[in-house]
Amino acid sequence: MLAEKIVKIRLKTLTKLITAVALGGVGLIFPQNSISQGQTFLLWDGETVGTVFHYGGPTVSAYAGSAAFEGIPDQWHEPGIGLNNLPTWRQDISNYDEIWFYAKADAPGKTFDFSIYGWPYFSKKINIDPYIVGGGGLTTSYKQIRIPITLLKTNEYPLDRVEIFYFGTANPPASNHKIYIDNVYAVRFNQAPPPPNPEPLPPPLPQPIPIPPLPPPQLIPQPPPTQVFTGQFQTIIKAPNSSSLTVNWPDQSEASEFRVYLGPEPSADNINGVLPNQVLVATLPAGTTSYTIAKLAAGVDVFTHIEAITPTGTKFSNSYNKTLGGPRSKLDTALREVHLAAPNIIELILENKSTGLNGLALIGNLGGLWQTGPWSIKRSDGADIAVAKIFRHSIPVSQPDYRVGFGLPYNENVVDVDHKIYLVLAEPIGQKEVLTITGPQNLIFILPFSDRYLETPAIQLNQVGYNPRASKRWAYVSGWLGDGGALKLADFPNMAHVLAESSNPLQTRQEVVRNLPITPRSILDADSGTQVKEINLSAVPASEDTAYRIHIPGVGVSWPTTISEKATREIFYTVARGLFHNRWAGDLKPSYTKWSRPQDHTTVFTAENTNLREFFPETTPKTGQRSLLGGYHDAGDFDQQLMHTVVPQALMRAFESNPAAFADNTLNIPESGNGIPDILDEALWGIAAWEQLQEADGGVRAGVESSRHPLGYYYAHQDQLQYWTYSTEPYHTARVAGLFAQAARLLAPYNSSRAEALKTRAIKAYFFSMAKGAPFNPSLLYAASELFALTRQLIYKSTFERVWSGMGVYGAFSNFSPYQFYLGDYFNNDRIMTDHLLGYLRQSSADAAI
Repeated sequence: MLAEKIVKIRLKTLTKLITAVALGGVGLIFPQNSISQGQTFLLWDGETVGTVFHYGGPTVSAYAGSAAFEGIPDQWHEPGIGLNNLPTWRQDISNYDEIWFYAKADAPGKTFDFSIYGWPYFSKKINIDPYIVGGGGLTTSYKQIRIPITLLKTNEYPLDRVEIFYFGTANPPASNHKIYIDNVYAVRFNQAPPPPNPEPLPPPLPQPIPIPPLPPPQLIPQPPPTQVFTGQFQTIIKAPNSSSLTVNWPDQSEASEFRVYLGPEPSADNINGVLPNQVLVATLPAGTTSYTIAKLAAGVDVFTHIEAITPTGTKFSNSYNKTLGGPRSKLDTALREVHLAAPNIIELILENKSTGLNGLALIGNLGGLWQTGPWSIKRSDGADIAVAKIFRHSIPVSQPDYRVGFGLPYNENVVDVDHKIYLVLAEPIGQKEVLTITGPQNLIFILPFSDRYLETPAIQLNQVGYNPRASKRWAYVSGWLGDGGALKLADFPNMAHVLAESSNPLQTRQEVVRNLPITPRSILDADSGTQVKEINLSAVPASEDTAYRIHIPGVGVSWPTTISEKATREIFYTVARGLFHNRWAGDLKPSYTKWSRPQDHTTVFTAENTNLREFFPETTPKTGQRSLLGGYHDAGDFDQQLMHTVVPQALMRAFESNPAAFADNTLNIPESGNGIPDILDEALWGIAAWEQLQEADGGVRAGVESSRHPLGYYYAHQDQLQYWTYSTEPYHTARVAGLFAQAARLLAPYNSSRAEALKTRAIKAYFFSMAKGAPFNPSLLYAASELFALTRQLIYKSTFERVWSGMGVYGAFSNFSPYQFYLGDYFNNDRIMTDHLLGYLRQSSADAAI
């Protein structure tokens, strides 16, 4: 379970893997954002929609095109261009030679230091003056800046992920000037960008170096699906694999012949049991009691019809089972899954195990071979369907050469790849068909296709289920075809239907809602990079016992979903339990989880370090040992960072939004049964870490860190790294003061003594922040807001209003995050979110103007 087995894989390696898989054969495969790894790589230009700007915004004063970035630096703040949610977010530019961009100022004599941020590191700051093409400093006309990437790199940050470009504080200070930036490139030598729209080119592939094969990884076993039959005699399908199944039946002594049929749907014929579009696959002699249907597609519903020819007539037996398939299934062939992505597009998912990464090449990568073909498609009547185009989207899915345990050897260059091959056909398949598909590597399989049974990835929905109390429920239609780009939806039907699952798979799925419109949502969705359509599911009735599938004729059905209270509870339980499984020092006993492990990281050492992005030297003294029982492991490692404050903050806000919905004894955590709602107990576990990291003067230390990130693959309790505390930090302390105050208010009805202790901590943290330099910082809004709600004292009301007015003409909305902070906000300390305001705004004495 991922909550238990924390995989330690460097982001740089995964980025290289994606690139290597993409370049592994005939045809260049781009990730979903359609960006290539060319010699000239456009990272950002002014026309990029959705850019997050820091201390500035868009302007029409562009180098090329219609827009650029206008930055407004001061002596404390740096203008920046954030790539959040853009195609180039976290792009790896470590193998490029130079970073190029175009810059000017609104007056001559200005300069700035350029740097790049990628969580959790900053690059070196480089002054641009020596790198201005033609020299002469910045002027009021655009000039090209060319900075060698090696100058920006640090030991910790090789520029393997790019999140924000920063353009320095005001230089000279307090000069009230503006800078303008356009067209940011990463460049390899010998290929200059023809602005404003360069055409990326693929890099050459390095020569491969053979890597010895490794044993296959351990697989998760899958039990066979439930098997049923109907008819005049019994048939049983035992333990199907991914490419075949064997039908068994008792001896039919009077039968002179048996006929075995295969079909894509169950029979609606109660007299003879004939399957729709059934195909004869075998004629067998008298005395036969079993038959193996081979060369089947993986992960598909298989309906069989067996006829026994007797002197008194034909007897039949129909049965059902499903071949194995899907992620991490044990496969007999390379085929993992098969779907329709559109009426005329077949998606094949083919596994490619234990390839070897060598630079940007994958040894043993079969992606190009699968894409090249040849592929052939035959209908059940023998007619060919021409393959017009073939696209590919290759994805690294596993690094199998890891052993579980601290310090054990591993080889991160061994990678399992899934190749998604898209066969674009010259004609639609129709609603029912039995296809024979032949491809490279001697792959041949039978696909029993029914658009009422075969799942399609083109439909996206909540696979656990929807809340029946929701007034709006949506499913979406979209797709990505790898190097074929976004799936075009023009040829899709404009109506969908809803089918109800039957407990007996030999009964046909019944329509419960017909003709739900498939309507446009976005011509080009910013998140998916594709056209998106939507289906309104509000007409689908809620049911605690029925699973539904959305059916698009000629394409397929969705994975099952429900509309039930049970599904809603399952979603909440799963998410909340994910936090429980990632507790720092959590004692995961077998009574609370099937994935138990001993307690981890119960103590840390006290140290001073104000650089909250730095590791500690291994030689840091192991002094001031202290208990730390609370908080959560970070993503992919075990440290605790200042942005972890958002976890209890979000839990408390959820509880406060509807306290009656949350009860004790709902999450099976150690605190269950103490009379406090479990969601509030989980929030208190997150807060406990900051209680133990608070010093006597009220300051709260900004987390704990080790000398490096963990390497390898192991459980939290096996970690042998040492951890030290960061120093106290006033802005972080202000946010924690808000946590303490909000928790004290919510906890008071359940545990007054703990609530009073948290109140005392909140007040001490507040005054520490005020004394140490945070009297006008936005972080103090949370502390003042919640302390005012807790105590009703005017000192906190006054502080809130003063900080609000100091943020700008629109108060906190002058620099507001409508959802959650991005990681850099916890270091920049210049933005605010809704949670930080509600304590104040809910008070009757709040300023009406705010």
